[in-house]
Amino acid sequence: MIIEAVAGNSTVKTNSSLTLAQPVGGSCQISNATWQWNFHNQPILGSPVHLIVTGAGCPGYQVRMTLYEHNTVTSDSKGPDILATFNSQGTQAKGDWTVDGSWANDTVGSYDFYYKAAAGNASVQSDYLNDGSGIPLRSGNGCLNCNAVTAPNPCNCADGFSGDRGLAGTCDNICKDHIGDSHSDGSVSPTPSGSGTPLPSVSSMNYNFEITNPLSGGANNIFDIINIASTWLLNISIPLAVLFILYAGFLFLTAGPKPANVAKAKQILTYVVIGLAIVFIGKGFITLIYSILNLGGAQTTQTQTQTQTQTQTQTQTSGLPGNRCQSSGNCQSGLKCNNGMCTYQQGNGVGDPCRGGQDCAQGLNCDMTGSNIRVIDGVTVGKCFNAQAP
Repeated sequence: MIIEAVAGNSTVKTNSSLTLAQPVGGSCQISNATWQWNFHNQPILGSPVHLIVTGAGCPGYQVRMTLYEHNTVTSDSKGPDILATFNSQGTQAKGDWTVDGSWANDTVGSYDFYYKAAAGNASVQSDYLNDGSGIPLRSGNGCLNCNAVTAPNPCNCADGFSGDRGLAGTCDNICKDHIGDSHSDGSVSPTPSGSGTPLPSVSSMNYNFEITNPLSGGANNIFDIINIASTWLLNISIPLAVLFILYAGFLFLTAGPKPANVAKAKQILTYVVIGLAIVFIGKGFITLIYSILNLGGAQTTQTQTQTQTQTQTQTQTSGLPGNRCQSSGNCQSGLKCNNGMCTYQQGNGVGDPCRGGQDCAQGLNCDMTGSNIRVIDGVTVGKCFNAQAP
């Protein structure tokens, strides 16, 4: 083939014929398109991911991987093209992409990325990135729940951390130090087939506020306040009663020919007796009511203790990979309950617990020998490993 270029009255040709080389290997057939990344935490905006296309008979073939973002109402958004070349065996081509949603139309929720790969006369479409969970909008700083209209609280971060942003804080400030390895490429064993799920975290953040009790005597409820008030009245009424009795006695002694003073003294004594009776009866009545209400106190305390013990026992089951479970709700975020044991969505990675090969990710086996054996929640487990690793 000779190429001839014409511009105005000028013409130029190539010196020799050009031959287009055909790829070696016959008809190229591609069979699968998957996602892969080299970290365990949640994929977010800015995460480096790999587009893996497998096939047969494709040595030297170039594959075009076109990115798309699924829209529920409108047509799917088309993104950039990524070009890659099949290896010399013609079995695999790998393209690299840093997750970016600037070309998509979504404003809330998550990006549902997928891609279409074409090589030769064959084409194939991948599943959604991150197993259909999607990539949260505005997650570049690690925040997984900043994809709503309003600011969230608490803030859920890529490494599994959850923290309170406060009244004036932002989740970006909270999660920027909790991105984990979501922006890393090559720090850990690859997570196959888009199954990257966040490592569970047991980190927590607590804020303790205490208001000092302004009442002397340690009043903690209404009965304590009434008890303090009645005790104060009792303590002050006795000295006052003594003073009034002395005054009544003085009136008796000095009454002489004045019967009005005698009547006044009798009246004072009557009021003193009535007042003391009211104070003593009131104090005793309060004590009686308090004792009656306290009859169930021991039972209540015992019930609360049992509840706290049960809660502590429940929190010991943390939902980590290898822990027993009855449903996926017993497992940490990003994990699922697989036949009674918490595992990652696409199986556990290298070094994670397993009862057999079915608990491990694709391409990994379960080693139930030697020092790899351990007991978790009463179940004997081994460790997932890559049998093909050197």
